[in-house]
Amino acid sequence: DLESGLKATFEWYKENEAWWRPRKAATEAKYAQLGR
Repeated sequence: DLESGLKATFEWYKENEAWWRPRKAATEAKYAQLGR
């Protein structure tokens, strides 16, 4: 169901921050260079 799926997704992101955090930072830096 939706609730358990969202919970699992949030848990994955909390447990795998080392994977997504650098990618998020790179994306934000790219948008900052573009002035967005």
